[in-house]
Amino acid sequence: TQEAADGMVETLSKSDDQALRFLLIRTLLRIKEKNSVLRWNRNTIKREVEKEVELYRRLRRLQDFYQHSTGKKEEFLEVALSAVSDESLERVFRCLGLLYPAEGLRIIYERLLEHPKAAPVRSHAIDLLHNLLGPECNAIVQVLFEERAFQGVTEEEAVSILEDFMISPDRWLSLIANFLVSELGLQSRWP
Repeated sequence: TQEAADGMVETLSKSDDQALRFLLIRTLLRIKEKNSVLRWNRNTIKREVEKEVELYRRLRRLQDFYQHSTGKKEEFLEVALSAVSDESLERVFRCLGLLYPAEGLRIIYERLLEHPKAAPVRSHAIDLLHNLLGPECNAIVQVLFEERAFQGVTEEEAVSILEDFMISPDRWLSLIANFLVSELGLQSRWP
């Protein structure tokens, strides 16, 4: 029902637990498939897309900082950062699926994952995404495809991101942040 969909969108907007957010978005997409006449609060969903894009940007910037830091890299941290950022990107596309044709977004998402950054198919998928979204959401998602937006992270910015992640209600973000603080030798930054 419309009431159930509205309640779930409201719950999504209040949740910072990434696993719960993923579950809510998937459930909302199933509701959309079953009842195409539902009206979605576009502004709330756009804010959720913005939230996911910002999380993805911060994760990728942290990933870049870790990769360019001196010292031995722990594979489990690289894998964890990559997995959490991939999940965030998937949530971006699934959330967009509430506002736009979900099947088209699924195909675009798969092409982006399957092909390297320099592949023409990937470039065509990005163009198709821009055409599908139009000006309403293009500016929001543009950062997803700008590699330079993830580079050049200062230690101060990395520490700021880590501080936010450490107190995050999401256990994976908190756990990764704690390990990164230790691996990067940033313990002296916290009392």
